[in-house]
Amino acid sequence: MADQADTRYTVDSVDRAISLLQTVAGEADLGVSEIARRSGDSKARAFRLLQTLVRRGLLARSSDGKGYRLGLAALMLGHAASEQMDLIRIANPVLEELGQAIGETTQLRIRDDQESLCVAKWEPKRDLRVNAIVGRRRPLHAGSSKAFLA
Repeated sequence: MADQADTRYTVDSVDRAISLLQTVAGEADLGVSEIARRSGDSKARAFRLLQTLVRRGLLARSSDGKGYRLGLAALMLGHAASEQMDLIRIANPVLEELGQAIGETTQLRIRDDQESLCVAKWEPKRDLRVNAIVGRRRPLHAGSSKAFLA
């Protein structure tokens, strides 16, 4: 993912909160105990961080009240990121032009370690089409990701 930054300038509580966000982003509706176990935090610390993230809208409680999922503020941040990233801004018109020319779904995937990550897409307006999901990861040996191995 990102280059390793100098850890002297890392704020531990922010780092732990981001870890919880990534855990919930990876699998919604986990409870406090499971989130704490996966993140390596104590249950008490995880609970306090989760409550802070809920208060700020980055997380929301599941409909059953037992777990957590991403909140509306996370959606707003994701949308803003997709508009602000130069790579995506530059790629979108190219993906659309190519997609219209071939009449198929086009997507931009980047390599992230042993996976590829869809960061942008264009889909035709017809009912039968390949659905590309921005943010979906795939192993390098699956689907269009094989191009990274070629």
